[in-house]
Amino acid sequence: MNKKKHSGSGWYQWAFWTVLICFLVLCVFFMVHNAQWLMGDEAIVFSRTGMGKPFSFSGFDGMIESYGRLYPFAYTFYNLLLLFTDGYVSPKAVYVFQGISLSVFAVFFALLALRLLRDKSNPWKLATAFFFTAICVFRVYTEFITCYTGMWIVFLFLPIFMFFTCRFMESEHWGDGVIALLSITYIIYCYETIFVIPLALGMGELLFRYRRLTSRKRVFCLLLSGSGLLFLVLYAILVLPKAHQFYHHYGDTTFLQNAFKMFFANKLYWLASVVLVVRFIEVVFKKKPYSFFDSLLLSSFAYFLGAAVLKLDYTYYYNVGALIGLTASLYHLKEWLRPEWLCILMVAFALFYGRKMPRVIRRFERERTEVSTQMGILSTYLDEQESVYWYEPMTDDLKVDYLDFRESAKMTVEAYLGWMRKGEVSLERKQSFDGSDGIWLVYSGKHGEIPKTPEELARYERVFATSLIYGYQCE
Repeated sequence: MNKKKHSGSGWYQWAFWTVLICFLVLCVFFMVHNAQWLMGDEAIVFSRTGMGKPFSFSGFDGMIESYGRLYPFAYTFYNLLLLFTDGYVSPKAVYVFQGISLSVFAVFFALLALRLLRDKSNPWKLATAFFFTAICVFRVYTEFITCYTGMWIVFLFLPIFMFFTCRFMESEHWGDGVIALLSITYIIYCYETIFVIPLALGMGELLFRYRRLTSRKRVFCLLLSGSGLLFLVLYAILVLPKAHQFYHHYGDTTFLQNAFKMFFANKLYWLASVVLVVRFIEVVFKKKPYSFFDSLLLSSFAYFLGAAVLKLDYTYYYNVGALIGLTASLYHLKEWLRPEWLCILMVAFALFYGRKMPRVIRRFERERTEVSTQMGILSTYLDEQESVYWYEPMTDDLKVDYLDFRESAKMTVEAYLGWMRKGEVSLERKQSFDGSDGIWLVYSGKHGEIPKTPEELARYERVFATSLIYGYQCE
């Protein structure tokens, strides 16, 4: 009887890893297939890594004091690619690199789920672990299939941090603790608001579970809190005195308006909120013990508040906290729900987030092709020694943000053409549309003698609008 059960358990686990690997191969295939650069902030990567140049830890690469940025490790992970090439790096190489990273991300979340669910012989729990992992992949896939933000590096190390932290809280082996501390410390300096996670997690354990912690766990929690506090001190000294703008503040949205908007946009926080309320009732009124996963859950909401205070208004900014909250929720839900009901809940969330995947893949496939084609046309004009002008009229009604974006657009086009042509490209600036013979590039069609709508602009064979190039994220 035991042999049969053991044999069935092994088959279930084999099936779990086989299905997960096939799922990841499919995800990575669409990342690598037809790999091309997009426009916009991806220029940060293809103007450095693409050109065979390493990212540094300072300057624009790692600290922009006036914009409140301190992220010295945000892009340095790309430098690993330069160890395998002597010159220009292709987008396919970048997306193979990011595809491997996505696989590592998924495997560690799968290992984490299996660790929390415990019973690896139960097919319902194995299925729950798979769909839990699928939810995590669906939530971050758009960050891995592009390189316009370094958030994918944060997501890569996040499950590594949580996995080894959970292991340390059980085993108290310093090897696990060191890996967890190094992982979270690294991503703190990739993206500023991450400092909230170790600070809230460490302080939560010290405040609510101090007497139940061993001396080794107390030291670990102090180091966690210290890593967050150290960043906060460095930020206050190096960046805060010179900052005049923090991230993006669009319109007159208030903190509460933005917080509600982001909360309702991220359904994983709905689930985490239900778990938080139930755990509050259990701990406060039913006197059940406060656990490590309660601190993890609180750190998820602490991160959400930090991002909301900065008025970050894209859901991907909140995915870090959402995935932490999902992990903490899984731990508690397995105690409250039967395995089959927990599995059905994970399937529902996986279907909800997975329904967008075909559309996302088609969109990036189209944008990659369109951008590559249009930039190839411009490169051909340069091969034919055509003059290429950058139209930038200067009028009193232009706002500072518009001018910044327009300059960024020019740098992006120059960087893309430079990568295609294996050399530097500099476009001649023109402040008036004088009809000079050549190719004209405009940031948008709303100033001077340039036609005002993209439809009108498209009639001019020798005028290109960056707003018409798919994937352009700066506008």
